[in-house]
Amino acid sequence: MSNVVLRGNVFINYTDPSNPLNAPMQGIGCFDGQFVNWRVENNIVITNHWHGISFYGMHDSFIINNTVVDINDSTPGPSWIKTAAYGGIDSNNVVVRNNLANSFSLAGQNIISDHNAEVDASNFNQLFINPPYNLQLKINSFAIDTGDASVAPIIDIIGTTRPYGIAHDLGAYEYRGDVIFNNGFD
Repeated sequence: MSNVVLRGNVFINYTDPSNPLNAPMQGIGCFDGQFVNWRVENNIVITNHWHGISFYGMHDSFIINNTVVDINDSTPGPSWIKTAAYGGIDSNNVVVRNNLANSFSLAGQNIISDHNAEVDASNFNQLFINPPYNLQLKINSFAIDTGDASVAPIIDIIGTTRPYGIAHDLGAYEYRGDVIFNNGFD
């Protein structure tokens, strides 16, 4: 599968933890490669499974400015961004940049990983406005202005121009402290 853009999606396992039918949900899982020339950017994955964003057999691709979080502390989890081999063929030539995720498991050849940050429930309240469902960055979050513009998207998940400050932010949202309302909604 080649030449795919996966951009601006929100994947949420559940919003009611008391629902008796809750079960582990994988986020973006592409397991039977080869996945060539993909661009995975500005997505939010809120799940309770290891597979936040997983590619087995990814080539010549980008995973940039995504936010991946686990909504509980139980197995399976925590959620990761992962590249791995498939069918004995390593993932190769993949840029993983400006992401926020519970963990990263990046295997392959020429995997460039930079400006990413591991996050967990212990620092959600310092990072996000109202975790786990509103993952917009909070003022003074370490994710603000710490990204890299190289091959990064020029807008965030809601259309805010990147960078808004001095540099790109990590994750799917670009922080805008001056915005109270977005598209007429708070």
